[in-house]
Amino acid sequence: MPRAFHPIVLLGAFVLLAGGVAGCRATTPATFDPSARDVSSIEAPGLDPDSRPDWYRDYMVRGPEHAVLDRFVGRWTFEIRSWLAPGMPEIPPDSGTCEYEWIMDGRFLRGRYDMTLLGEPYEAEDTLAYDRYRGEYLATWIDTTRTSVRVARGTYDADRAELTMSGTDDDPIMDRRDQPFRSVARFVSDDEIVFELFSRAPDGELFVASVVTARRVR
Repeated sequence: MPRAFHPIVLLGAFVLLAGGVAGCRATTPATFDPSARDVSSIEAPGLDPDSRPDWYRDYMVRGPEHAVLDRFVGRWTFEIRSWLAPGMPEIPPDSGTCEYEWIMDGRFLRGRYDMTLLGEPYEAEDTLAYDRYRGEYLATWIDTTRTSVRVARGTYDADRAELTMSGTDDDPIMDRRDQPFRSVARFVSDDEIVFELFSRAPDGELFVASVVTARRVR
């Protein structure tokens, strides 16, 4: 039975690192309020970049929150332990490799995964970002077991060195739509991350469906 991970998302595989980046503490996302900005000087977006006010340009470039993602850059190996439901035996573990690199002038972080999943070749691609408009981290996930895009949003807590992401996803096998999921990344060190992926159990409660341990390749 194929499984769709998001590191993490693996958040399904593994992602979001930071061993103490100041200034990125988890808070209620700050929503951009256009009414609080003076937009009278903007005639048409893109016509004259120099006429754009500083607050507008701030949303176009990376900010200090992106520094949390810097530590993903490089090559990693990971091992996945999984359970289909609470109390069920552990599925035989899977392992693989991934590599992260910045794209689009450091605005987005792209990760590519290669592994064997339940005996079958498996590829995935992850995109991580910090949405300065919404004030939250964002992750998208695509892989060779699906034709949909998985989306997660969340916040980083610098005091706890944890990134918590959540969203909903469909379960075609059980014919269930919009199933909630949540992932918590715990940053053990600069070279090790442990992810816990929570899925919905038959009784409706969230349980730890996967534990992903990622280690940096030196």
